[in-house]
Amino acid sequence: MLRSLSLFIFVFCCVFGLNAQKDTLKLMQYNLLMFPESNPTKAVHLETILEYLQPDIITLNELTSSAAIDSIYSVVDTAKYQFGPFYADTDISNAIIYNKQKLGLASSFAFQTSPRKTHVYKLFSKNQDFFAFPDTVFINVGVVHFKSSQGGTNQNIRLIQAIDITDYIRVFEPDNFILAGDYNMYTSEEPAYQELISNANDYLVDPISRPGNWNNNGSFSDIHTQSPRTTSFDGGVTGGLDDRFDIMLVLNEIMEGTGGVRYLPGTYFVPGNDGNHFNKSILQTPENTSAPQEILEALHAMSDHLPVVMEIEMDPSQVSTRVKKYSPFGGCCPKPAELFSDENITTWAIYDYSGKLEEMSGSLRLGDLQLNPGFYMVKLSNSDCNCTYKMVIRADGEILFSR
Repeated sequence: MLRSLSLFIFVFCCVFGLNAQKDTLKLMQYNLLMFPESNPTKAVHLETILEYLQPDIITLNELTSSAAIDSIYSVVDTAKYQFGPFYADTDISNAIIYNKQKLGLASSFAFQTSPRKTHVYKLFSKNQDFFAFPDTVFINVGVVHFKSSQGGTNQNIRLIQAIDITDYIRVFEPDNFILAGDYNMYTSEEPAYQELISNANDYLVDPISRPGNWNNNGSFSDIHTQSPRTTSFDGGVTGGLDDRFDIMLVLNEIMEGTGGVRYLPGTYFVPGNDGNHFNKSILQTPENTSAPQEILEALHAMSDHLPVVMEIEMDPSQVSTRVKKYSPFGGCCPKPAELFSDENITTWAIYDYSGKLEEMSGSLRLGDLQLNPGFYMVKLSNSDCNCTYKMVIRADGEILFSR
């Protein structure tokens, strides 16, 4: 009897422990409208919105300086929220805030795209039981702000940035990648959008799958994010809700849950948008019952964009076995810090992402290379084995490696 009871307790604890590994996270994308330059006092509205929505990961656009961080820290719960590293851009920058009680930051970097840099933050769950599941589940969050306005020239600029992003995905294969930001795209047929979703197995997926002409089209009134206003203040756009600019796309593995992170169906929505305010302010009639009045007023006052929210579930027990294409660090392959020592490296070659040979061993030392910012493959041979690395050279000259 005691043996049966002990077995029952053991099985119960194991099952309970596995279930306890699941952790639901809420993501929010928000363009803050030239903050704090447009109005340094409006951080109080962001505080109201965050307290209501309780997001765990917040991607932000249009921070005009690092002063935005201090302003937001002055009103939010700093025991809960932490900014990721801030990469200053031209006149406006992207940023991320995460729930440090649930998440940790493994790494981050920004790579040069036009007109603004694209930022990538690699997060992990602090709640994972690493004894039961020793392989860390990561979420890679990209924050993007595409070129604004209609016209062929602006579409081409957005397409070039989209190509840079799909190159990053193809070369670095980031696990559980999410691309959030202000896309400034008017239709799903735009070349940049099609580039991002052109290969759903390897690139990105729209969680709500709502293709069409989003601009000024009442059929998409429930997913429009700009503008919640019909009056002009703080330099914002008016005209009411008639554009779907703010979007979150995810890797297909998040839709399937094969990487330990799964999109929760039905959780993607636009706070403050009840679907009944096409070309109207969210404060106009008919009465907007999608959120409390104080939240609607905060959304109206904070920005000429509405945020976008969705939820994901982290479950390390659901990670499938995936074959890695490239040699990991360690073993017979030198670690990144050792790559430029030239010790025991017989031959090496560097290729760009299209496969074009850029440089190879000879009279030039590997450590003396001067390459343009971008993505590269480094292949080298030593006395023990052949090794392949993925390499990105940032605009500031820093070199980052992946497996």
